[in-house]
Amino acid sequence: MRAQRTTEEEVAVRAVGEFLCQGDYGEPAELEGWVDNPDVIFLTKIGRIACEIASVVPDTVIRWYFKKLPELPIGSSREIVIPREPHQWAMNIIRAKNKKIERYRARSKSRRIWLLIHSSDKASGILNPASPQDIELLRYSAHSVPHNFKKILFLDASGNAVELFDHKKRQKISVNYAFLKKGYPTYVHREVLLGAISGLSASSYSEVEVDFSKLHVGDRIILPPLDEKYSAVGPLISVAEENPKLTFGKVSDESEYIDPSLVFPELYNQSNPKRDE
Repeated sequence: MRAQRTTEEEVAVRAVGEFLCQGDYGEPAELEGWVDNPDVIFLTKIGRIACEIASVVPDTVIRWYFKKLPELPIGSSREIVIPREPHQWAMNIIRAKNKKIERYRARSKSRRIWLLIHSSDKASGILNPASPQDIELLRYSAHSVPHNFKKILFLDASGNAVELFDHKKRQKISVNYAFLKKGYPTYVHREVLLGAISGLSASSYSEVEVDFSKLHVGDRIILPPLDEKYSAVGPLISVAEENPKLTFGKVSDESEYIDPSLVFPELYNQSNPKRDE
């Protein structure tokens, strides 16, 4: 058993407490010294409510944000294309945690066992924040997978827990897959290797915009989707709405703006190469 909570779990515990405060639970108080299996117990006017906390984003996705990959060719980019299928991720974590529910009941001395699933700071762009479509897909999972949780909540970077499931209001929910018409939704994790920066002294400073769409995609890794309906269509690979601003050098009173044409001549003079489909 763990001796203390992670930062993400601390945030999730506060969100559960705030959710209880907004409901008809009196003045909920956390049971001190409890940190695991289940992750938190609250004392309320209707008795103990225990909640297990888990990241909905699977490790098989998160690891690609930290995986050591071969170095890119200079002036090219790498794309890791991740299927945006929170319903599949939620189904897997609900099934896994439901197998432990008798342990949670025995240890917490309560039959009111909740589950809170949350996005992950390790892959900050995934479900942070969750879109309305993401929430509906998560809600579909919570009502479709057989389980014995009294409530299932979801928490993203907004800081407010959203109720996905209440055992008194179980519904039959279906998914409208019309959104797959142009391909299944994805997250695209991009890496870029610009190479050495010329014409820039160590004491200078520059904010420049690089048109990443003109960089050659030197490597594209497409993770296979879990949803069979996703597999029947190709991925819809998103392009960033805005190019990020890159800061080079050290900011000081003597900083000067460097014209990007001087810094990246090889990038601004090339034509837009055909991207992989």
